Amino acid sequence: MTYIEQGLNEKYTNNNIVLKASFKEFKAYNYFSLYLDDQALEEYKNVINLVSQQTDIESYQILSRVYASISLMYAFKKDNKTANFYINKALKNYQNVPVNKIDKFDFSGLLIVKGRVCLSNNKVDSAYYYIKKSYDSVKDDKKHSNYRQLSALAEFYYTTKQYSKALDYYLKVINEMEKFDIKNANYLIEIYPTIAELYERLDDSENQKLFLDKYRKESEQFQKKNTENVQAIINSI
Repeated sequence: MTYIEQGLNEKYTNNNIVLKASFKEFKAYNYFSLYLDDQALEEYKNVINLVSQQTDIESYQILSRVYASISLMYAFKKDNKTANFYINKALKNYQNVPVNKIDKFDFSGLLIVKGRVCLSNNKVDSAYYYIKKSYDSVKDDKKHSNYRQLSALAEFYYTTKQYSKALDYYLKVINEMEKFDIKNANYLIEIYPTIAELYERLDDSENQKLFLDKYRKESEQFQKKNTENVQAIINSI
């Protein structure tokens, strides 16, 4: 947040809409990561005001990402109607990006959100279509992690009560995060108890205990760090 504010205060930034919007997108993401939804939404709306009239490729990409992020926020609040509205806006807006300029991971992220919104609306076939399409678009990329796509598949199988497949994909997610040294405590404290539950269903008490212990350890570290982060953000506000 310190460097974001420094960047926003640079004279050059004020004359570059895309750069200013990028800083604000990062700022909103930081708020979102700390569950400060009101601040995140306000910042995302600032980004929309900046780039919605722009016609360059990067602005289209930023605008679609922001619409998708807002959609995800409403999906977490179980406001599926609003979530669907924003993800549809994101996908429609991304059609302005020429095919040869499409960022496959950006677009894959939009498809994940669309799939999750469909899943929340009990549209199982549509959910699988979008999530699988998201995974297929990046699965052959060996340089970047596809843990988000694997996570969406795991969530799909868990929600549709295909527990064996769900466990398989959650373990793939963890392997992928370890392979690329990805640190995402927010996500780990969500999936560790889910994995423990899946092992319980399989009568594997040893691995159930292992992942419950992982959860407790990660959760303690997360709560301590999260408290510090939220306090720093509140101070800056």
